[in-house]
Amino acid sequence: MFLGVAEALLRVVIGSPTPELAATLPDGSGELIRATSDGIEAAYQYERRQPAVGPKQLDAGPRVLWLGGSSIHGGTRDITRLEEAPGRAGDLLGVESLNFGGIGMDTVSIGAILEEVLELEPDVLVLYTGHNELGNAVFTGRYADAGTARIATLRARLGALRLFQGLEMVVRGRESLILPSEANEGQFSVDARTRAEIHWRFEERLRHLVSKATTSGVHVVLATLMSNAVAPSMEFECPKAMRRAGFPSFRPEALPVGDLREEDLAAAEAMSPGCRDLQWVRARRGGDREALDVLRDTDPLPVRADRALNQVIREVASDTDAVLVDVEAMARSAGGGLEPSAWFLDPMHLTVAGHDALARMTARSISQLLGLQAPDLAPPPTTEMDLAGCGGEGCRARRGFRPEFDLDFGQGRR
Repeated sequence: MFLGVAEALLRVVIGSPTPELAATLPDGSGELIRATSDGIEAAYQYERRQPAVGPKQLDAGPRVLWLGGSSIHGGTRDITRLEEAPGRAGDLLGVESLNFGGIGMDTVSIGAILEEVLELEPDVLVLYTGHNELGNAVFTGRYADAGTARIATLRARLGALRLFQGLEMVVRGRESLILPSEANEGQFSVDARTRAEIHWRFEERLRHLVSKATTSGVHVVLATLMSNAVAPSMEFECPKAMRRAGFPSFRPEALPVGDLREEDLAAAEAMSPGCRDLQWVRARRGGDREALDVLRDTDPLPVRADRALNQVIREVASDTDAVLVDVEAMARSAGGGLEPSAWFLDPMHLTVAGHDALARMTARSISQLLGLQAPDLAPPPTTEMDLAGCGGEGCRARRGFRPEFDLDFGQGRR
């Protein structure tokens, strides 16, 4: 009774619970946003950087600002800044479209810079985020220690309470994330309990981001996430069995599996019964879309959003003033049930065509908010429709040299 009254009073006086966030660069510095004479710039961007942005002028047109991870900036080589989804959307709509995405950015690091980027007075804020909630758990070991795993269940049960959060912050301090780099990356598996903790934390932070932006008078667009269901997990669970099956690479890649011999597959399955890798091969050969979805949803080394995380995005959009762009649903429709592998280089990074597709999906909702003409959706791909065929960059024909890039492997900054 007393705790219930205390909780109600805290919510009235202080408001609903909000997460406390901190993020740092791999060198430990906390300067994610840097002030320059021309405005502010993203210190975490290295290639194709968003030029410094100054205050919005009174006579300026609409300004759209994107936040997210390497799916919108940094994950695609040999691409110009104007071909990445934010730049492409701006070109389609004829508006200023700012790309403040970055490698490893998740809702922790987005929360750490949100106040500063909102000072740029965007008319629309696009959030395409969620893959890194899971990926950072794999690469930087967030939630990896046994103590955190045991506490996760209790926090998930009590974390929606203002009273609990106040006590937790006294003990736990601010939630911190160091963005991934080659120097600090490890590899940690994600079990069902940890995945549930990630989903809960993601929802908590996403609601906070939407609330903060809408309170500032900014329209928020929340996009569900698309990824390549044909891609395998980051590491093989049974590499010897995969070799016995005749898989043509020691690296996990979405290479063709239609020509593997049935007797070799059966021998591999006898070596490693129940191996996820062999289930992945079987699902692709049999065109089993649901099995591929389940494997993606339960990947122990996840770098892609699962269906449950996308459902969190839908629920937050439904409960708030945010506009939902159901990218996952539209991509599945374009791919005949699963997202088209032709739009992906790997599990979640996009080809130029994938960036264009994402830009068009999102621009249609942005256009309604700004009173502009909506662009057409990208046509469904006509290649890589066979789930057992090539499904990623490793088996595609090499693209021709693009003269707009120098010889430093695609450092195009336009």
